[in-house]
Amino acid sequence: MMTIATRKYTIDDILAKLQGVKKNGSGFMACCPAHEDKNPSLSISEKDGKVLLKCFAGCSYEQIMTALNMPINAAAQDTTATSSKKPKESTKREIKQTYDYTDRSGQLIFQVVRFEPKSFSQRHPGGKTGWVWNMKDIEPVIYHLPDVLEAVKTGQTIWITEGEKDADNARAMGLVATTSPMGAGKWRDNYTNDLLGASQVVVIADKDAPGRKHASDIAMSCRRQRIPVKIIEVPGDAKDFTEWLEAGGQTSELDDLVATAKSYTPSKNQSLYFLSDGKFSIEAGRIIYHSYRDNVPYDAPLCNFVAAVKEEIIKDNGINRKTFFRIGGTDCTGRPFPDIEVPSENFSSMSWALSQWGIKAMIEPSPSAERLLRGAMQYMSMEAPCRIIYENTGWTNINGKDVYLTPHGAIGADNVEVEMPSNISHYDIPSPEQNDDVKSFIEASFNFLKVAKLYITLPLFAAMYMTPLSDAIDTNFNLWLIAGSGSLKTTIASLALCHYGNFDYTCVPAAWRDTQNTLERILFTCKDMPVLVDDWSPGQTTASQKEFDAKADYVCRGQANRQGRKRMSADTSMRQEYVPRGFLISTSEG
Repeated sequence: MMTIATRKYTIDDILAKLQGVKKNGSGFMACCPAHEDKNPSLSISEKDGKVLLKCFAGCSYEQIMTALNMPINAAAQDTTATSSKKPKESTKREIKQTYDYTDRSGQLIFQVVRFEPKSFSQRHPGGKTGWVWNMKDIEPVIYHLPDVLEAVKTGQTIWITEGEKDADNARAMGLVATTSPMGAGKWRDNYTNDLLGASQVVVIADKDAPGRKHASDIAMSCRRQRIPVKIIEVPGDAKDFTEWLEAGGQTSELDDLVATAKSYTPSKNQSLYFLSDGKFSIEAGRIIYHSYRDNVPYDAPLCNFVAAVKEEIIKDNGINRKTFFRIGGTDCTGRPFPDIEVPSENFSSMSWALSQWGIKAMIEPSPSAERLLRGAMQYMSMEAPCRIIYENTGWTNINGKDVYLTPHGAIGADNVEVEMPSNISHYDIPSPEQNDDVKSFIEASFNFLKVAKLYITLPLFAAMYMTPLSDAIDTNFNLWLIAGSGSLKTTIASLALCHYGNFDYTCVPAAWRDTQNTLERILFTCKDMPVLVDDWSPGQTTASQKEFDAKADYVCRGQANRQGRKRMSADTSMRQEYVPRGFLISTSEG
């Protein structure tokens, strides 16, 4: 016997071991054995006597061949006339171990059979001999399914290994362990369904490329179902769980590994490819669409950047809600673009990329590129957090609870975000603390009555306590403080307003010289709060007096009647009506 050549696998050798093989132009498409593949993503073709393999999910040639159990450097032996001995007969396989896979009730569905020399087959009950050696019409399940389901109910950690031997060894240590049949790369999403509700899943990865890819596939599937999951590798030089255990591994070491391991976070490319079912991937800093042209696989770049929604922002003004997306991205060299905020109605057009990131952010000039890019970005943004920003003060209901919004949060709820215009930022009512001296606060409030004649201070004092009750009390009037120049009317009114923030005569919420639209928006935003509009002084000219009269008539009537001005958009639809929701206090020369 002598070795005369290193074997080169033919295309037929490889096709015979693949699943889902379909003719595709001059080559073939099949399901990639190195990852869970629902839509065939492995291209197989032949050129100049060489077999060419390309997985559109990014699996390497080595990973694919390893998953096929076809060693890259395998040598073929040939018998020649140099030996008079007859070639040895092939070694007969003997069953070394069987692994039972059962349904939820514990009834046997199929067995995985391990032979010596090492190889595996599957069989299920039936036939004349008692066994049928295939998986036709058999729906596979995970190993020790009943125990896994019970552990999910009781909140125990589920451990997933690669292979039945590792799983049984883990069970011998007191762990609830399982695996999937037929080796690495064969995890299915329906296996994950049996883990729904698990308190935690820990995947123990074998220390090789297929093993790590297999662990990542499982973790990705769990993450899509929002199951808490971590990936660990056994410490030391051991290549897998059993080897580590035989070297003296202890349960306490596993506990320490899990305690320090971070929750699994997929790469952008993994997340995009799996969530899109193989339609999209990221290559060389670009988003790629995988399609077919004349039945030949075709990779279509959609843009020269990678972008995703980092955060969904809902802005609530008490009447309407508008949604915005905070988008971040990088160019094809990895340099970051600045985060931008895009209204949701403008997202699908993709025009924001050019207008806000400039000429370097290029979308391919294809009729469908913008539509496909939007889809890819949505796949990558599935787990973007959402936050609500309130744009008004006053009473509102959050999660079934009435709270009072202030410019810096809410009284009655924690972690409430409020965003107010800078010109009314002096409003500030801190939430009460347990150790606050409430008595001194009340005394300070009543002391306001002493700063001037009671007929001046009492109406202002009453207005401060009446305003938060505007929804319950019909406040269909305004309060005017009229006095001559130098009478400190603005100072007194500002001091009353200090019940709601930090004010003085130099900083008041508004003035009559402001535009009518500005006053309307301030009274709309400051819901259930007093709004001081200072310095009614129409001037000496007839035009100026008419302007002030018209403004006062509109603002005062609107606040008293709780009515805003109706406006129409260019498309004849009605625009938002800004109904005054604050209580109007004015100062005037007189």
